[in-house]
Amino acid sequence: MADVSARIWQVLIVVAFGACVFFAIRLLDRPSEVRHSKPTNDAVDVVEAIGVGQERELGVTGYLFDGGGWSMRLCQGLRRGSPPECVGPFLYVEGVDVGQFNTKKGTLNDRPQRWVDEQVVLLGRLRGTTLTVSQVLSTPR
Repeated sequence: MADVSARIWQVLIVVAFGACVFFAIRLLDRPSEVRHSKPTNDAVDVVEAIGVGQERELGVTGYLFDGGGWSMRLCQGLRRGSPPECVGPFLYVEGVDVGQFNTKKGTLNDRPQRWVDEQVVLLGRLRGTTLTVSQVLSTPR
């Protein structure tokens, strides 16, 4: 009877250890959270804007990034991190001062970077993959 009881305890310990390993792997191997911009009544997202394929005035939603070795760009998504990353595709942005936004600051590859943590809506002239902004339609509060 003592052998059976000891064997049951051994099995329970092995199962408990296996469960702990399984949950640890699941917890540590989670993919980074990515937030994608969503179209609004006033604007399309970056993917749709690129698909337009012709020069025109257009409202576009996305996450604004400046620096980190790149020109200012409006990204389709934002991958959480420290600092967060621009998830493409993206449009280059001209004609807007990033200082007018409530930006966060960090360093990417030893280069200063600023970003807006929530999606913005920009109205401008789209030429290829460059958006020349004429008006900021919405910014995070």
